[in-house]
Amino acid sequence: MLATDPSRLRPLAAAVLATLQAAAMQAQAAESSPQQLPKISVGADVEDSYKTETSASPKLTQPLRDTPQTITVIPQSVIKEQGADSLRDVLRNSPGITFQAGEGGGGLPGDQNFTMRGFTARNSLFIDGLRDTGAYTRDSFNLESVEVIKGPTGAVAGRSAAAGAINQISKTPHAQDSQSYSLGYGSDDYKRITADTNIAVNERFSLRLNAMYHDAEVSNRDVVENKRWGFAPSLALGISDDTRLTLSYLFVEEDNVPDYGLPWLSVTQDTASDPSHNGTFPTGAYDTADQSIFYGLRDYDYEDTETHIATAQLEHAFSDTLSLRNVTRYLDTDRDSAITAPRPPRRQLHRRTMGTENITNLTDLSVNFATGNVSHALVTGLEISRETTDNRNSANSDAQPTYDDFFRPDPSDRPLGPMPANTGNPSEATIHTFALYVFDTISFTDQWHVPGGVRLDVA
Repeated sequence: MLATDPSRLRPLAAAVLATLQAAAMQAQAAESSPQQLPKISVGADVEDSYKTETSASPKLTQPLRDTPQTITVIPQSVIKEQGADSLRDVLRNSPGITFQAGEGGGGLPGDQNFTMRGFTARNSLFIDGLRDTGAYTRDSFNLESVEVIKGPTGAVAGRSAAAGAINQISKTPHAQDSQSYSLGYGSDDYKRITADTNIAVNERFSLRLNAMYHDAEVSNRDVVENKRWGFAPSLALGISDDTRLTLSYLFVEEDNVPDYGLPWLSVTQDTASDPSHNGTFPTGAYDTADQSIFYGLRDYDYEDTETHIATAQLEHAFSDTLSLRNVTRYLDTDRDSAITAPRPPRRQLHRRTMGTENITNLTDLSVNFATGNVSHALVTGLEISRETTDNRNSANSDAQPTYDDFFRPDPSDRPLGPMPANTGNPSEATIHTFALYVFDTISFTDQWHVPGGVRLDVA
């Protein structure tokens, strides 16, 4: 048995104790002063945003948040991500708009049959602030954004619906090269191709071309088809540092198979076969389980439209506070259609031709100035236009053959003979409009603004 002198262990115990005390002090220091890691920052450029700060209209000079009116802006990012291919689809993003089905065979494309807050708004459509007339499908392929202005807009747009106005903003050339293409294929034989190409030739000259092809059937409807194609070239030329010229053209052609839908009648198999009805059925709800039945005639019914819109815009900045803009536009639309309407137990052919020609010139002057401590953002202008319409609307009452089987009609039938000429009920009208307007936003402080405007239209 070995004996150990305790005096020899004291230095070793003291060293161990000192080491433990040092470790405890380091742990305590670490808890009271945590270590700071290097800062890491991650950033990215946002190319598209849902938020729009200002209106594209020069008449609305203040940010949207400072404009005392309900304005919904649907930007290109939303249109693109939703795959909205028409103005009708785009407007689904705005509450208060109701689309109609063309009751009674109203004869207008779906994107023109709508109401805003209960008021018809077919005459409240604009492109870049100029009135958009004519019965055609407004495709989205050349739209940069859509502004829905709700409430009275007479001072801004002239004659329009009491509920507001819709301003379509066109795509224009910009200073960077860009390309964008889309290809779509889906149910109901949906096919769609779009192309958007911008070429910046130099610092002062840019070209842009948008093109579209669309071909699709209609969900849960037999035979009905919508087919259209179009293109929209534009160029922007910086004549000088202060002067810019923009020329644009839009062409859209449609070849559709139209649809009057289902008859609104209370007809059953028994009442249809009962000879006592003498060709007249009681009104009410139509009793059928198959909502896809097409009551028109394939390869006989048609809807053809052709649209031309040419625009020239010249802008000049005299200074940072004074600028002038002049816009001239020529719009021409033609629509020719023949639609077989179900008038149980018979067919009735409706022929319509609708032509619209619109020439508009708009000049506005924007000036910012101050009177003492009060600043002004004033816009004043002159608008001159001539709108001509030539419409013919007739029903072929001489030939109304009955359906062989009202509940299972054959769209390949040929009961009406050669397509008759549309010579009935001609309607022609020309409207000349001369308008003067002044808008001013008076700013007393950064928080207090008073906008106001007046417009005089003489037709």
